[in-house]
Amino acid sequence: MTAHFARFLALSLMSVTAGKLSGTDRPPLPASGPPHWAFVAPEVAEGGSRSIDELIQPKRTAAGLIPQPAASPSLWLRRVYLDLIGLPPSAEQMQVFKKDAGTDLQGARRRVVDRLLASPQYGERWGRHFMDIWRYADWYGLGSQLRNSQKHLWHWRDWIIQSLNADKGYDRMITEMLAGDEIAPDDPDVLRATGFLARNY
Repeated sequence: MTAHFARFLALSLMSVTAGKLSGTDRPPLPASGPPHWAFVAPEVAEGGSRSIDELIQPKRTAAGLIPQPAASPSLWLRRVYLDLIGLPPSAEQMQVFKKDAGTDLQGARRRVVDRLLASPQYGERWGRHFMDIWRYADWYGLGSQLRNSQKHLWHWRDWIIQSLNADKGYDRMITEMLAGDEIAPDDPDVLRATGFLARNY
């Protein structure tokens, strides 16, 4: 397969450059040999349970670094709560997780992550970063500049949060922000996305 693809590329290049190169300048067809690296499956290193471990293990070993032990269930829970929703777990949530993790740690972790990703706080936490990048602000400037504020811009803020919670693709979000009034002029949910244009242009 790789040799056929390489031959196809070489022939394509020759047909494109046929009018520009003399016969002696044309690149030779590739001889069959070892397959191109991009078509070879990577070797899986021993001792890694996840792909990131396999990638960093050689450099870590070369630097003489020793991996830290896995985080305790309570520390892991605190980290995942802060990462996904920006708030620490309550004492009650800690107890429920410890009880659940006692019988099935991996299953308990999966359930916590799924629950946090489905919670409204997920969009609120990560929407803040999107709003910073897209220059969201409730108010425009100071003093007399406040009259230039968009009174209903909070609809755009809510659209950002709800889009993240609905797992809407970034490409779709950008399309709706730039052309929501064109692609769905009668849909108020999509029209809210054009608050980006009202705020920045």
